[in-house]
Amino acid sequence: MPAIRRFLKATSAIAIAGPLFALSPTAHAQQGNTVSPAYAKAYVNTYAQAPSHYSPSDLSAQAGWLYPGNNYFYCQYNNPDDETYYHGHKNHWWAKTDDDSGNTNVWISEVYMTPGQDDQPAVPFSVLPLC
Repeated sequence: MPAIRRFLKATSAIAIAGPLFALSPTAHAQQGNTVSPAYAKAYVNTYAQAPSHYSPSDLSAQAGWLYPGNNYFYCQYNNPDDETYYHGHKNHWWAKTDDDSGNTNVWISEVYMTPGQDDQPAVPFSVLPLC
């Protein structure tokens, strides 16, 4: 148990790159019988209202919405077969979160995150790991 306490204490005090990224202690999101992996939450700014999806693809059913602001994410995934376009930008990276409509373990295209470049992860892997 002491190792877990040290880990939680260390991760709760980490802040990376000012207000754009931050880590918090590990949390589990649940939906039915599924549990989100034990990733530390990474807080990232989203600049637009983003549709959430049940899988990392615009082709999957829309689950709900994530509103602009400082939102938490668990991990990220590259889906080069499905690109999302928004206001002249495009991205095929997705991030797992819980949306503002009450859905857990849903996906948001990283095209709605700041900072971001086309077809690149919006967040470094050291902050938001691969799923």
